[in-house]
Parts: sequence; C-alpha cells; structure tokens
Amino acid sequence: MLGKPPCFLAEQLNHEINHGFSPYCHNGAKIKRISMNVEFIWPVRVYYEDTDAGGVVYHANYLRFMERARNEWLRNMGRPIEKIVEQDKLIFVVRSVQMKFIRPARLGDTLEISAAIESQRRASMIIAQEVRLDGQVLVKAEIQLAMVSSETFRPAALPDYLKQ
Repeated sequence: MLGKPPCFLAEQLNHEINHGFSPYCHNGAKIKRISMNVEFIWPVRVYYEDTDAGGVVYHANYLRFMERARNEWLRNMGRPIEKIVEQDKLIFVVRSVQMKFIRPARLGDTLEISAAIESQRRASMIIAQEVRLDGQVLVKAEIQLAMVSSETFRPAALPDYLKQ
C-alpha cells in the first residue's frame, strides 16, 4: 500500500454518481452517496481484545471503531488528523455522543463503520455513524464534534474542506 495515493472523495464521486457506489479505496474503505451527503465506510474486524468474556464486543469499543473511521475519513480526504493538528493548528473535541445499541457484534465479525456529516455549524458538526454487519445496523450514533484552536482551545471555524 505504500506509495499509493489516498482515495479522495472528489475522485470517487463521478464513479459513485454513475454506479451508485464507489470502488474500494486502496485501504479497504468505501464511499457512498446518501442524498446530498457522502458516507465513508471503514472495515473493521473484531478481535479477541475487542470483546468481553462472552465473545461480544465491549460497548466502549464501538466508540474506538467510530473514532478510527472518522480518522480514516479525514485521511482519505487528504487531511490526516496529524496534518490538521500540526498545519491547521486545529483539533476536534467530542462534545456529545448519543448511541443506540441494537444488536451485538461478535468475535471474528467483519464490520463496516460508516461516517457521514449530518449537520454543520460554524465551529461544530454532527457526524452520523453506524456499525453494520452484512448490511444490518448493529449500533447507531450521533457524534457532535467541536473544532477548536490547538493553541487556545477556543472555538474555531471549520476549515473549508469540511464544509458542505
């Protein structure tokens, strides 16, 4: 995978608009249009370390999966989180999380973690996320993220590349 360019959303949209779903990016991610928003999908395998004694994913680990999907979404846009912090001097702060657990994921499952911008304000956004197994929704979440300056921790406007 080294040396391959990241999968940029803009490059995927033509194929996705014409065919309904983009091809996989080089890192296994998929991009799909839902109404006017673009949904980013990141695959995750459930390992032993992710489960409780019963082989079911421990509830807090769904947040870890979702965080990884959001980070990979940014990386696939060409803005890895380290670049946002170091060059843009901005950081995301989780302001609130609402989650609904519908069905459990189990050891060995291959999950799809989705992320799509649901709404935005000047310095914050709500990301709708789902954890799916074979197309069936296991967990739904709304994550409210605030953008702040990494130097002052005061609210900062969302950068243009995140605006819809």
